[in-house]
Amino acid sequence: YGLSFYVNDIGRYGEVNRENNKLEETIYAGEPAIDLVVSEVEWSPAAPGIGSKVLFSAKVRNQGNSPVAEGTITTIAFSVNGQKVSGFSLFNKTIASGETVTISAAATGSDLGVWTPSATGLYQVTAEVNGSAEVKEANVKNNQRSEELIVTEKPADAAAPVTTVSSTGVLGAGMFNKEAI
Repeated sequence: YGLSFYVNDIGRYGEVNRENNKLEETIYAGEPAIDLVVSEVEWSPAAPGIGSKVLFSAKVRNQGNSPVAEGTITTIAFSVNGQKVSGFSLFNKTIASGETVTISAAATGSDLGVWTPSATGLYQVTAEVNGSAEVKEANVKNNQRSEELIVTEKPADAAAPVTTVSSTGVLGAGMFNKEAI
């Protein structure tokens, strides 16, 4: 439920700052629940060409009212036009209620999870969080997000380096980073 609280809402009292007179909060009724959603799908390089090594990552948000506990395995898989390109990347850190984390397709220095386009065109990139249902969620129907990726003959900026991400917390072939890439 969304709640709004107001102080001096009709301006009875003189104030230096009226911008801080409203507080909005969301409260949940019922059992505590986790709800993971992919809020963004990203790739590097941003404008790949044929032969580019493309690394996918996704921003995953816990929009539930309960945290994913430390040590719980949260997976993410990436596909291009319906074909898996990464297997599962693993994340094993706490995801607090309302928190967004970035999970990458592959470990730094590895080509595992890297996709290399062989033709120009429009591709559909899909990220799916918790596809194997390791985390008990309130809603599993909102675990995927797709974005369109255009591959050109040559990368937009062939000299631009591929973004690298810290491999702190690596489990298996996946990695995570709580900071934006």
